[in-house]
Amino acid sequence: MNEITLSEDQEKAYKTIAEWFANGGCVHPLQKNPGLLTLAGFGGVGKTELVSLLIKEFSSSIRFACCALSGKAASVLMEKLKDKGVVFSEESHYCGTIHRLIYKPVENDKGEIIYWAKKEKLEYDLIVLDEASMISEDIFMDLSSYGIDILAVGDHGQLSPIEGKFCLMKEPHIRLEKIHRQAENNPIIALSMQIRQDGKIPSNYKSNEKVKIIKKYEYLDYLHSEYRHMQDPKKTLDKVVLCYKNATRASLNNIIRKSIFGKSIKEPLINDVIICLKNSIKKKKQPLYNGFRGYITSAFEEFGDHFYEGKVKFPFESLDMFLFDICKYQFGYQKTFSSFDELYNFGLIPKHWEEVGLLFDWAYAITVHKSQGSGFDNVILFNERPAPVDDDTYKRWCYTGVSRSSDKLTIIL
Repeated sequence: MNEITLSEDQEKAYKTIAEWFANGGCVHPLQKNPGLLTLAGFGGVGKTELVSLLIKEFSSSIRFACCALSGKAASVLMEKLKDKGVVFSEESHYCGTIHRLIYKPVENDKGEIIYWAKKEKLEYDLIVLDEASMISEDIFMDLSSYGIDILAVGDHGQLSPIEGKFCLMKEPHIRLEKIHRQAENNPIIALSMQIRQDGKIPSNYKSNEKVKIIKKYEYLDYLHSEYRHMQDPKKTLDKVVLCYKNATRASLNNIIRKSIFGKSIKEPLINDVIICLKNSIKKKKQPLYNGFRGYITSAFEEFGDHFYEGKVKFPFESLDMFLFDICKYQFGYQKTFSSFDELYNFGLIPKHWEEVGLLFDWAYAITVHKSQGSGFDNVILFNERPAPVDDDTYKRWCYTGVSRSSDKLTIIL
């Protein structure tokens, strides 16, 4: 199998997936979704290595579309697959976001994009869906509508989706749980597996070349030193503070914005880093997905009584958009609006959710739940455990938060 030597569990998974390919997407007659196969594994087990080998082995007979929900996750996937020798081009395989895969831009005679339309057909034989643990049912149904087999790849140790009971990684067909020896030498991966075993971050964990421990009483000074006058949004996007509670998130965002801009200010500013909190998939418009992070490139102006308008760049999604219906009241609010009653307090009286507008908030600090499906070069994890959280959920929260970091991890313990 080329130059890659597979472990025993990878070899077994390879044979199962190859058989699935050969049988046209059927593993056995009782499978509920014959066009779906789920491959789960912890960080460091070699999921991407296995996928790269399968693509190279079957590239002459199968045209693959590799995709993830967020642009950051898609760019990381492409980089890893290219490092393994997979070649992407318009004539061969695709690697990018889900929305780029299933939507196409429609331009006017000036070459300007006037709207986005869902493609009627995809010219691929199989979809590899990465970071599948965060995929919602409606997005999965959009992908399934093309009648193309889907290999869903994800981490079954992560948190379950907040909304709904749908979870592709709940009962995966194939599990990889043996960490590669090389990955075990990475302190971040080693810590993530220690959490899987012990259920928490060790209280006596010592700082090392990849992981730094900061005590709670030091965190204000630490955040101020990290973010003081840091107004380059491109650098800020690859650094993120992760926490559990929305109240903590709101407080941390206020602290960080004050450090960056030198004062407390409620209004959005140029270079502010923001995050989309709710899917916006409208006909003839570029879809925006929950979790997209970007930064403001032109000053927000008031649009009517309840909204902002302005330009936002989403680098990882390759999007540069002018948005005119961003709800003013979501910024700094401790939770995503979920009922009209919450909006009545602000004087906004909608009859339909489209009248609420786009929901965005600051994205310097986000919850671990919201971070799923993305990776960051630099993660600052604010360790907290709200009283009602059970042991398994807390273990998954710690594991997910730690494993979001690809290079540098700081834990506020």
